[in-house]
Amino acid sequence: MQPYFFPYLGYFALISYTDQWVVFDVSQYTPKTWINRNRVSNAHKDWSYISIPIEKSSQSKTIHEIKVKCPISARKGIISKILHYKNKAPHFAQVLSLIEGVFQEFNTSSSLVDLNNISIKHTCEYIGISYEETIISQSGLVLPKINHPGSWALEIATALGASHYLNPVAGKSLFKDAEFKQRGIQLEFLEKHRYSYDTYPFKFVEDLSVIDVMMWNSAEEIRSIINNFSIISS
Repeated sequence: MQPYFFPYLGYFALISYTDQWVVFDVSQYTPKTWINRNRVSNAHKDWSYISIPIEKSSQSKTIHEIKVKCPISARKGIISKILHYKNKAPHFAQVLSLIEGVFQEFNTSSSLVDLNNISIKHTCEYIGISYEETIISQSGLVLPKINHPGSWALEIATALGASHYLNPVAGKSLFKDAEFKQRGIQLEFLEKHRYSYDTYPFKFVEDLSVIDVMMWNSAEEIRSIINNFSIISS
């Protein structure tokens, strides 16, 4: 998966069901996507964006080439967008500490991929799920020509010697099952279980950033939600 910034809970459910997580950061960067922004609850409307400002770059740059513009300002901007949770969400202090820890570890880098990967790593530690990642741009893998979007997963899984490949079920149409079978790789999909949790006095909105999930739920409660997701074979 592309490295998203504090992604939604389904992203972490996918991580929890895998042995090796592949950070796919060699495709072209697309502005205004989950790579540098996400959504949190808003005190006056359903939700609002939290975003990481990036340095100006050409449209041809890949994800791993994107740099964060002024990490100190980025941190302040994110913190300001979550202060409305204070005195309302039961786990505000713990989540604030987690976010502060992410930016503290990030202070030696300017790479957006590094920031996102650190945010994912810290969140996994907080929830209590294993995170073993391979960052494609740093892996040294040599991949053949990619014939269609689903080939990325096929070639990376082959290069890593994988026996199974797991993807969100929403992306099922991208893949050709016969290609995976020819390589001896079992193609599987993770189906999301619908969930909700108490966000009073705010309105509950599904699939906000995991920041929102952690504000209202303990690590044990989050793992319980994840455990209700299911794997289906192709």
